[in-house]
Amino acid sequence: MSLSHRSWIARILTGCLVLPAVLTITGCSEASNPPSAASGPAPATASPTPSPTEDGCARVVSAIGFAEFLLQPKGKEDQQVFDNAVRGRLAYVEGTVVRFGRYLPADLRPLGETLRDEAKRGANAHISQAEQVTALREYRKTADELIAACRSRGSG
Repeated sequence: MSLSHRSWIARILTGCLVLPAVLTITGCSEASNPPSAASGPAPATASPTPSPTEDGCARVVSAIGFAEFLLQPKGKEDQQVFDNAVRGRLAYVEGTVVRFGRYLPADLRPLGETLRDEAKRGANAHISQAEQVTALREYRKTADELIAACRSRGSG
């Protein structure tokens, strides 16, 4: 190998070692200085701010339906496996109620709060299977009441 060829290989290897370090340092400095509100619009991944005309019933009923796809049929809750997917769907319902529950009609907000609490309990991986099953049964009872009330108002 000639000297110039070795020099060229050394430069490539140095670049391969230095570049990741530079990118890491640059990434860390940007993470420690998050953009301010004055620096521009929110990132595309941010969820939209609900408007005062938001339909809380539609949002919550939709979340309930989304969770239902992974749940055992009604009456077979004791056969439910509370894996990450199921707990995640219940947590999604909880989060939807947290975010949009204030847009439910005033008289339905207590049902929304109960639904949120039962979804949270069912999503908890640190309670027994029996407690999760009980939470799921209560969640479904509350979800059914909320869906019926929303539909009777022409929403959801």
